[in-house]
Amino acid sequence: MKPIALLLITILVFAGCSDEDSTTASSQTVKIGALYPLSGPVAPTGAELKAAIELANEVAMGTVPLPLPANSGRTASKRKIEVIFKDYGDDPRNAAAAVEELVKKDGVSAIIGCYQSAASMVASEKAEVLGIPFLNAESTAPLLTARGFKWFFRTTPDDDIFVQNFFSFLKEAAASNPGIPHNIALVYENQAWGTGVAQAEKRAAAENGFTVVADVPYDATKTDFSVELKTIANAMPAIILQVSYDADAVAFTRGYLGEGIPSSSILAMDGGFISSSYVATMGTRADGVLTRDVFFISRDGGSALVKEVDRLLKARTGSDLNGNSARAFTGFMVLADAVKRAKSTKPEDIRQALLETDIPKESIIMPWDGIRFDPATGQNTKGRGIIEQMREGRYVPVWPAESAQTEVRWTTK
Repeated sequence: MKPIALLLITILVFAGCSDEDSTTASSQTVKIGALYPLSGPVAPTGAELKAAIELANEVAMGTVPLPLPANSGRTASKRKIEVIFKDYGDDPRNAAAAVEELVKKDGVSAIIGCYQSAASMVASEKAEVLGIPFLNAESTAPLLTARGFKWFFRTTPDDDIFVQNFFSFLKEAAASNPGIPHNIALVYENQAWGTGVAQAEKRAAAENGFTVVADVPYDATKTDFSVELKTIANAMPAIILQVSYDADAVAFTRGYLGEGIPSSSILAMDGGFISSSYVATMGTRADGVLTRDVFFISRDGGSALVKEVDRLLKARTGSDLNGNSARAFTGFMVLADAVKRAKSTKPEDIRQALLETDIPKESIIMPWDGIRFDPATGQNTKGRGIIEQMREGRYVPVWPAESAQTEVRWTTK
């Protein structure tokens, strides 16, 4: 199979690639469910993801143009996509019932979601039972692709990759900065995402010569983390490997400032630490915080494609693309691409089209090597991560060297 030349094939298909005539194709509407936390404590991020998917769908429908090579040789697809959003609110367990409603009541042929790994876990289990393609663009728990599911696909790299990145980064940093602690404090929300990351971090710490001196799981729905903060303060100096959502990321960062814990002690697993609400709330007070990410905008604004997508999304939300919204946009584009390449609107044909996806790095807004799914796990095999540091109220890439825009700054205690 030849690689797909452009991710923008989501709005454009090879002439004659479908076995349906143009009259039939033009009259078809494929419904895609989009399952996200649109209420509750993670709602600010849910709203960003919704806006990114709405933009991607307008691109897919051809109503919003994006830069294309003059010789692209594509023609517009006549297959329409309708997105139906569902909110699982503040309880990830609601996601399973939402999937059943999307399939049995709304008649969707595929689903994109969810932001939280715990929600993606139960939602994708239900989709597997119902035989519906489920594309996950944001959740990173390794377990999601270790279940042998037939209908599950994930575009983002997983936490095993990110944890490996963490310790490669820390070993490199410690080699040139003797003051960097070899002690690790694990701080994590106590659901599927956080516990999965913590397990991977414990293994990696032992393998790389670091010592875990504090293990602090917590309930992300709480608002008072004073007990956890005291435990962490007593473990310092240490590198804090943190797994948090929106409100808890803000609460812990404020708590660290109150305890006099240097911001550069925090190495976060993305999530709430890269949300626009966190950046807007904390601003320069979070300068020094480190986080992994999957997306960044270079000093020159990036490619013409990145610049235009960022401009369009910022006009809608007031915020630049970040790792969450960029992944949602990319994930929907990949799913829409499969929908339009599929031989029919049937879920099985959409699944087959997802298996045949092969998108080069030049055709996506993410700093990955492309998108191709492992047929055994559904995991994109071409993703990778970066590490950023907050500087003057915005994140700047500091690792790896080929992505770095500046050197990391350390303040140890």
